[in-house]
Amino acid sequence: MKLKLIPFLAATLVFAACSEQQSSKVEPSSNEVETQTKPETQTELSKVNPLLEEWNTPFEIPPFDKVEDEHYMPAVEDAIKKLRAEVEAITNNPNTATFENTILALETTGSELSRITRLFSSITGTDTNDNLKALQVEINPLLTRERDAISLNEDLFKRVAAVYDSRDSLELDQYDARLLELTHRDFIRRGASLDEKSKERLKAVNEEISKLTTNFAQNLLSETKSFELIVSDEKDLAGLSQEMINAAKAKATSKETPDAWIFGLDRATYEGFMTLSENRDLRKVMFDGYRARGLNGNDADNSELVVKIAKLRAERARLLGYENHAHYRLETRMAKT
Repeated sequence: MKLKLIPFLAATLVFAACSEQQSSKVEPSSNEVETQTKPETQTELSKVNPLLEEWNTPFEIPPFDKVEDEHYMPAVEDAIKKLRAEVEAITNNPNTATFENTILALETTGSELSRITRLFSSITGTDTNDNLKALQVEINPLLTRERDAISLNEDLFKRVAAVYDSRDSLELDQYDARLLELTHRDFIRRGASLDEKSKERLKAVNEEISKLTTNFAQNLLSETKSFELIVSDEKDLAGLSQEMINAAKAKATSKETPDAWIFGLDRATYEGFMTLSENRDLRKVMFDGYRARGLNGNDADNSELVVKIAKLRAERARLLGYENHAHYRLETRMAKT
């Protein structure tokens, strides 16, 4: 499994990482997932949950018309169980750790969970509702705990480290060598070499960050969707493309204001308006609206969340041996010398 593949919706971030007792196996935590619907076989589960079926669509596009809100949690729970089984098989493999049975095996686990969470992240980031928001609060920390269960698994890391330590004698090509390097690095950056006390604190910090960043993202989306720039004078549309004008008119019509044009802060509209509009005053309104999202003193205000997230990120960086969060993030993104 690509350890970075499970979204730290964050963040996504998402971009993205909780409290689970570590052992030689990837064992369920005290918050062990329970399947909401418990049919007798996997076939029966697939029949009622399109997320667990093979997507026989062009380019394997998700079957959006069949997926309901209630499908996500059972699908995530089922995929997590499969991931745990895959990782446990690697961890408890009685054979000596090799590139194939450890590094490559890890890289190819968790595909079903990744497929489901990518869809969930896309939907909650664009077309969310109260049910999905509530699910985010449950699912995102759950994914963080699973990622930590892998990254902080001492026995699993021993196998990864054993392969890494013997890398010079493995005669790997440049691609496999790079995969080995990144896998080992990611384990280290996620706390695999910490002592148990530090690991427990790291898991708690990761889970709290996951919860807070989920709330942050929800507030940001709410602010983005609630903003409206209403244009009533056609002269103020100068410079805008006909497609943008038509979309703004359609939005105004849907809002029962057919004599106006309404522009929102979705990325495509915002960038198009800021690039094309000839009206400086209206561009300033759009810019201020975009810049002030989450800072309007309402229920979606992110001011306190920003401070809490920053403090927790700083603590996590220190736990991992970095001066601050910026050093931690930039370590893998800068050329250094």
